[in-house]
Amino acid sequence: MKNVSTRRYVYLVLNFVILLLLGIAYAWSIFVGPLENAYGWTRMQTSLAFTILMVGFSGGSLLAGILAKKIGFSKISMIASLLVGGGLVATAFTSSISVLYVTYGVLAGLGIGMIYNTIVSVIPLWFPDKKGMVTGLLLMGYALSTSILSPICQWLLVSFGPKTTFLTFGILDFVVFLLGSFFMKEPNTAELAELPEIQTTIADQEMKNYTTSEMLHSVKFYVYFLGANFLVMSALGYLNHVAPALQSEMGMSAVAAAYVVSAMSLCNGVARPLAGRMFDKFSIRFVLRVICLIYAVSASLAVFALNSHATWLLVVASCLLLFGYGFQGASLPCVIRRFYGDEYFSMNYSIVSLVSLTASFCPSFVGKMQVLSGSYSLGFAVMAVCCVASIPLMFIAGIEK
Repeated sequence: MKNVSTRRYVYLVLNFVILLLLGIAYAWSIFVGPLENAYGWTRMQTSLAFTILMVGFSGGSLLAGILAKKIGFSKISMIASLLVGGGLVATAFTSSISVLYVTYGVLAGLGIGMIYNTIVSVIPLWFPDKKGMVTGLLLMGYALSTSILSPICQWLLVSFGPKTTFLTFGILDFVVFLLGSFFMKEPNTAELAELPEIQTTIADQEMKNYTTSEMLHSVKFYVYFLGANFLVMSALGYLNHVAPALQSEMGMSAVAAAYVVSAMSLCNGVARPLAGRMFDKFSIRFVLRVICLIYAVSASLAVFALNSHATWLLVVASCLLLFGYGFQGASLPCVIRRFYGDEYFSMNYSIVSLVSLTASFCPSFVGKMQVLSGSYSLGFAVMAVCCVASIPLMFIAGIEK
């Protein structure tokens, strides 16, 4: 295709599909029950698997940032397709939780982080006129994956078991991701000249591209990182434990809980292009305040719902919190681009993506609290405190000058 404007939309759709499949990690709570029943694993053990996956995700994103200038994004995607596909296929053939930690957590996690960073780094560059909106649309695919894949996973798990489910997604992901790697390229100077121009202000024209070292010497970065970490901790905790909590404490069936997870994913996905659009139109300060408000209200409602056994309210609160997580997910790359520029974005973004690493211990902590106390009440209360604690930090980080 010689028309650059047409080609960029093909890239957008293709990578939307890739992220849709990549988000299989968010469906982990659907696998928890069947794996525990099949192999006798405990809730603490299965919670740790998700934690390791998030650690692998952060490591993969960081690795992509390091390799971006050395081997290019296309080769990074090829390597990642092998890691994700191979990791899931290997997971299908193990009954050892220790091996699953390596195949699912480390290998698949690394690959997911590498592809995620690559797509967010490359594709928005083809849309200089609406980077925030495109970032949100791409990440909507990642978030909607649970809504779309959870019923499919549930059917495969019930009909064929964990082995066939992991094997199916391992092969599918490998083929699609490998094909996508051949189209993973940044626009060159000639192609950029054909793309729509964006109206820039004097401040935009004078915006500096910060190296990673310069970014890490910025106090604002650490304030934002800590605030984002508190929010992501809560979101990951809910993603991992809402379905088990609904079943064990509210008496909901596994099938119904899977549909709740799908609804949460839908809210997560819908919020992302909306957040991206808001970043194109409004200040960072405004968007970050909206995010904090959504998190604080939804987390508080979830604690009340759990303690009062109000199933419907817990479902509503969980969906609202994942709506906030969608805003947060889209905000991470937008904030880094706005504050620190495009030139070193891949590496800079890989650093801020370490929130997934530092926050990944929350699901294990919540799982441990549930095992020790026999209830999710304490774990949910801790997540609500984290959401409230993020408010002053994100308010300070949102100050652009």
